[in-house]
Amino acid sequence: GPARVAVMVEAPVTGAGADAARLLRERGLSTLLLTHDPDGMPQYLRRQLAQQDVSVIQTSTLDVEAMRASVLQHLDGSPRAVLGMYEYYAAQAAELAREFGCPGPAPEAVAICRDKARQRDQLAGTELTVHYRRCHTADQAQSAAAELGTPVIVKPTNLTGSVLVRRCDTPHEAKEATEAILRQGEYLGIPVQNEVLVEEFIEGAEYSVELMHGRAVA
Repeated sequence: GPARVAVMVEAPVTGAGADAARLLRERGLSTLLLTHDPDGMPQYLRRQLAQQDVSVIQTSTLDVEAMRASVLQHLDGSPRAVLGMYEYYAAQAAELAREFGCPGPAPEAVAICRDKARQRDQLAGTELTVHYRRCHTADQAQSAAAELGTPVIVKPTNLTGSVLVRRCDTPHEAKEATEAILRQGEYLGIPVQNEVLVEEFIEGAEYSVELMHGRAVA
């Protein structure tokens, strides 16, 4: 049967990966961490992972086949689980889980969630969206802001944590914000897509719902 090992794809600097490894260890599972840059991990994170006996393997975590090969080099069989602890690598982790027959979210669904433009398209026509435009140039964004009416929100489509997200009170500000996104190139080793969303600004309370197995847990 599957080895009593969980594969973790990258570990965020928050320490969530070390917490997950501790919980897995309490349940009798060891952790194999795949990361593209082990030398770049903060010292405190290396220490936390070492305390949980996490095996750290360097591989390309944007390449599912490279990760699969790395796992097979270190395990006799398939892992018990594959965990995507870092949002930037969630889609790759979901694909790797499918490769090994491990439970996990559908890679296609994760890919849509990771791409804000595709997510908006998926929600179009429901009550869970706003008016928006997908733009590939700064001039398109400026026109979209004028069409939607300011203020608008300009954001990259594949980053997280509100990185490069900006409220723009004029079409010219929307153009400037788009130029900043399009010249970014990469962020934390992740290529920034050459597309932005220009969305109508909605004022009100913001709610976050965390789901696990289809149930709201927080």
